[in-house]
Amino acid sequence: MNQMLVMMNDLNRKTVDAARQFSDINLRTADRLTQQQMDLLSENLERGMSVAKRLSDANGYKDVLNVQTEMAQELAEATAAHTRQTFEVLTEARNSVTEFLHKEVKEIVAKATGHKAA
Repeated sequence: MNQMLVMMNDLNRKTVDAARQFSDINLRTADRLTQQQMDLLSENLERGMSVAKRLSDANGYKDVLNVQTEMAQELAEATAAHTRQTFEVLTEARNSVTEFLHKEVKEIVAKATGHKAA
């Protein structure tokens, strides 16, 4: 009976530790994605103000078309950069979860077979 309680206590401790590690990965990812969203919002506000100023300084429809073309190019470049950053964050999160799960599975298999985890 005492051995059963010790085993259950150990299982509970490992479960809480695993949940904490997984939560840390999720929190780190959410923080980075939230920061990216805030940066994107700030950049878009600055870009909007810049375009408004450039449009107000335009001297004709050709200048307006040039500003719109430049704005579209800048926006495309910024979108590509933010997409790359988001992909990197999500790839790191995926790698962290995969590493975490591999470690946990190794420990489970080792415990089940009576061998030490590598």
